[in-house]
Amino acid sequence: GERELRRLHSALDGVLELEREVDDTVRRSLRVVTASAGMSDPTPIGISMDRAGLTFSSGANASMVTVQDRIDRTVSGIPGLDTIFSAGFPDRSSIMVYGHPEPLRDSLLVHFAREGFSLGGPLLIITARKGAADLVAEYRAVGLDPEAPENRGRVAIVDWHSHTQRRVIGGERDGNRFAASNDLTNLGVAIDSALRHLGSSKGLRCVSDATSSALRSDEAGTVVKFALSLAGKLRQASATSAFTMDKGAHDAS
Repeated sequence: GERELRRLHSALDGVLELEREVDDTVRRSLRVVTASAGMSDPTPIGISMDRAGLTFSSGANASMVTVQDRIDRTVSGIPGLDTIFSAGFPDRSSIMVYGHPEPLRDSLLVHFAREGFSLGGPLLIITARKGAADLVAEYRAVGLDPEAPENRGRVAIVDWHSHTQRRVIGGERDGNRFAASNDLTNLGVAIDSALRHLGSSKGLRCVSDATSSALRSDEAGTVVKFALSLAGKLRQASATSAFTMDKGAHDAS
């Protein structure tokens, strides 16, 4: 219900809603539901996708969302998105990208993760939608190899997908991969282990597509408590985080 959705939003510093409309052509847009300063922008911002990346615009001009704060910021690595947020995402913030289409949500996470890694920080990836092998292949396609020997100390992958393919009891570790069984408790244990693996390096980025799976795994109130706890752990680790959620994942259906 809407009450649970608002509670989930409150666990995060910002929510971006993606929309897709199909008329004679396919139109994609983004709306800023909430941002770190408590503002919102109901005006849809158009998104186009081509080989150059993602372009964000409102009409013929680039769109700006003014955020009145003094928070240090970090670039997202997504062409056009940093323009919308003046100078990038706030450091140590948690942003959720919500809605359709799915490939655009995935693209936002991959670019966000790659940029943080290129700046020298470690990377935590939490996945529930695809197995670790498919995820690694996706990152290799954009020039980041999480499994390369020189990167294993800087990248940790929490795999919450494998339990759907094989039986995982509690948690399992294989190098820099951490697999967890299908419950929030063991997911949290795997995330804690991954954070310990990465240590206290500055500039940590976390990306996760597990929000929808978490909402479907338990009661909404339990999931919101887990989200609040996870957001707190990530802030304590000085992480800047991005999550995705399917449109309608919070509905009773």
